Amino acid sequence: MELPKVNILTAGTMVVATVGTISGAIWYASSQASIIEGLTQQVETLTIENNATDRTNLIRDVEQMARTAVGLRQTGFEQARRAAEADIAREMEGRRFQAGLLGGLGAEQAQRLGMLGQIGEQQRLLQQQALQVPYQEFQRALAYGPQQLGLLQAGLGTTTPITTTQQKTGLGDVLGTAAQLYGLTLLPG
Repeated sequence: MELPKVNILTAGTMVVATVGTISGAIWYASSQASIIEGLTQQVETLTIENNATDRTNLIRDVEQMARTAVGLRQTGFEQARRAAEADIAREMEGRRFQAGLLGGLGAEQAQRLGMLGQIGEQQRLLQQQALQVPYQEFQRALAYGPQQLGLLQAGLGTTTPITTTQQKTGLGDVLGTAAQLYGLTLLPG
């Protein structure tokens, strides 16, 4: 089974979208790391001024906010990726459908061309048969004189060698014989 061909523009678009999404995720992760680092530095500055309990709570809150932000961004990234994959799958299914339609039309056209070829061959054979009938009648007319001479000589009792050619019996021979037989039935006698 031949796989459907994918448009280069569609494939390129899918690659660019995937690379863009991955680079966005990398940028996001690096920006989150720098945000976390900046927030950690702020927390360290505040911890000098605050007591140990406040410092622990603040770090916990900052880390939880960072995790929440990362989780939300990750969820958004996953939704975008699933939507892109669904679009690609839909496009591929549409191309498979089109390929199936075109393949069916191609097979039907090939079948019709085969039928036309058979009709042409039949017509050629009929035309050849139509050409053979006059040719066979011409050959019979050429052989009429020697045939009559042979009959006369047979009646006189002398024999002269006569050369004859034997041909494959075709439609013209059958029609010629039938015409001769019919002509004999019309003779009085």
